[in-house]
Amino acid sequence: RLFFASRSLAVWTADLRINLIGRRHYGLKGATAGGGGLDAEAAERYRRHFVSLAFFEPHLVTDDMGLAKVRFKLPDNLTTFKIFAVANTQDGRFGTGVGSIQVTKPMLIKTALPGFAGRGDEFTANVVIHNRTYQDGRATITLSGENFELLEEGGRTVNLGARSSMEIGFPLRILPGPEAVFRFDAVLGGDMDAAEFRLPLRYPNPILTSATYGRLTKSVRETIMVPKEADPDRGGLTLRVSPSLSGALKDAFVYLENYPYGCLEQQTSRALGDLLYLHWRERFGGPEEDKSKAENRLTKYLEGLTAFQTYDGGMSFWPETRPADPFLTAYVVQCLNLALGYGWPVEAPVLQKARAYLNQTVNRDQWPGWYDLQDRLTAGAYITAVLAAAGDPVAPMVENLYGRRDQLSTFALALLLETLGLSGRDETVTEQKQDIEKRLFGRAVITSGEVHFEEEPGSPGLWASKIRTNAVALKALLRASPDHPHLAPLARWLINARRDGHWGNTQNNALTLLALTEAMRIMEDQPPEFSLIAVLDLRPLAQADFHSFETPPLERIVPMRDLALGRKVPFELGLEGQGSAYYTLKLDYADKELDLKARQAGFAVTRTYTRLTGPEGRAAEGKSFRRSDLVRVDLTLLVPAQRHWVVLEDKLPAGLEPINFDLPTAPEHLRHLLDQGHKPEEYYRQYWYEHREIRPDRVCVFARTLTEGAYNFSYLARAVTPGRFAAPGPRVEEMYSPEVSATGEGMVFEIERD
Repeated sequence: RLFFASRSLAVWTADLRINLIGRRHYGLKGATAGGGGLDAEAAERYRRHFVSLAFFEPHLVTDDMGLAKVRFKLPDNLTTFKIFAVANTQDGRFGTGVGSIQVTKPMLIKTALPGFAGRGDEFTANVVIHNRTYQDGRATITLSGENFELLEEGGRTVNLGARSSMEIGFPLRILPGPEAVFRFDAVLGGDMDAAEFRLPLRYPNPILTSATYGRLTKSVRETIMVPKEADPDRGGLTLRVSPSLSGALKDAFVYLENYPYGCLEQQTSRALGDLLYLHWRERFGGPEEDKSKAENRLTKYLEGLTAFQTYDGGMSFWPETRPADPFLTAYVVQCLNLALGYGWPVEAPVLQKARAYLNQTVNRDQWPGWYDLQDRLTAGAYITAVLAAAGDPVAPMVENLYGRRDQLSTFALALLLETLGLSGRDETVTEQKQDIEKRLFGRAVITSGEVHFEEEPGSPGLWASKIRTNAVALKALLRASPDHPHLAPLARWLINARRDGHWGNTQNNALTLLALTEAMRIMEDQPPEFSLIAVLDLRPLAQADFHSFETPPLERIVPMRDLALGRKVPFELGLEGQGSAYYTLKLDYADKELDLKARQAGFAVTRTYTRLTGPEGRAAEGKSFRRSDLVRVDLTLLVPAQRHWVVLEDKLPAGLEPINFDLPTAPEHLRHLLDQGHKPEEYYRQYWYEHREIRPDRVCVFARTLTEGAYNFSYLARAVTPGRFAAPGPRVEEMYSPEVSATGEGMVFEIERD
């Protein structure tokens, strides 16, 4: 807030921020080594604390001599730290000062590790040893650590001249684990250096999930088939039991937390999940670390909304994408209303401008051109419900919607019912509620023990889904008719509609969590009093007693290594006492053998790697790559029919580093070598996608709508580490219908040694 608060228009004569960000650090590769102790036998001898910002103090007061003193501990980097100071006086004068301090040693080591690695990758862990003295000598360097195996001897002895350096490589293979730890020790005469580096590991094969869920009143028996080909080092069996409906919702929170993309809708869905988790934390349980993470994510979301708000007050999906979207803006306002109700600080101007934008959109019929009539009715019903919950006067909007009730979708009918539930209890409103409720249940499917509402295929542009419709219907009925006999069957249908513990996409999960936590508040009134015992493979697994809804959920995890691979394992869960429990039994597993096959389910995608040579970037003959080679990665996406909300993601092999032309240090002279998706026939759109992300381990592009056809995208990368690396195939999916997807063929990417 200090540096990025909103400011009035001004003329800048200088910009000093470049002095703050001139020295950058983007991971392990190329990081300058530093620090260290002199006791070669002590564990503390390893330098491991590497940061780019050593110290920051935004408020210092000078003494009578104009001096200010601070003390701080330097990190372990061996580098030159720039000192940058800004001062101002009470009468408005400003000044700056720049200095530096150098931290070094007579002999030091620098590593050239990749930024990440995958299980089974084989590469050379390079380290450069520097002799900064004026004497020749014999240097000895060794490598040890965790979650890798050396393919050659782990020690080297070399002759190192005065004021010289030498690169030394250690061929190795990555083993299973969350991260690999590399510890380098070097000795040159009486000088030594030791440094530790941690490398995050990823797995080429995805985790697959098979799960069953239920409501327990007596006992239940299940048979678990453990795949024979499962990787014993990944996954396992998870049992979770709770006397509250909250026990059935945890996986949805995990899904929202770990969702890999971040448009404003997805960030808002995650924020809604965090709000509900923090508010109902006594029911959900969990460590303090989860609470702290949720609070930090929520704070970051609330503070970052201004980047997505357009000049007219609406919200856009990406900071660089305009114009605003009314449905998305209503979704954000719904989240902000909930945050206010739960006591979170919300920037009033952001919320006020967003509400004004929604009022103007509906009252003046100022919809974006891509909204058809049905979209306007649906979005109008949603906006009306959100504004009514915020306390805005919406009577004319309600009358308009009620007058067109025969044209409303099931989703819009449910929203109108919720709005009427907020509109008082006079005779007219009561009659309208009864009418809308009757129409709503005219579209219901009622079976033994379950109820759900059918919905015509809605607009993909508004993220329509059957799950979302039923979640909104449950929430509306809880407000309008909290004693309705179909509430419990409808909640049961939603719970059983989960797949892999969640509801398919981010908004489905957020709105379903919103509805089911409300159901939990209203419907759970009789406290439980029972004991529960779980038996796995004829052996006791867990036992717990439940005396209230706040009793922490029972959770047990059995690692895959402790399960019998290829066997059918019996499981039994028994309950004695009064009440019921919600249980989740989930098996997470992954194939042990590397799976790089292509798959198609509504898309097709291919990828090629090309080595470029010369200043013109000519395609080189042959398919071999060497360190420092420039590589162009070409992706071709085939779309057989119109698709919506598409993400195309390509994960890089660990030996490549992408070149990001958004950074000022990128080599601009290489930009012409790319086909970044430009469509010359669409002069108003530079690219076929709306947003692009280049990360150290992957490149992603996002598109709102793609018509039938072929789409190309290219990016450049540099070969930086010799070795053999798994390159998973590129993946494409509709984010709000993830079953419509495809995975391209993967490969093992090899970079030859020098």
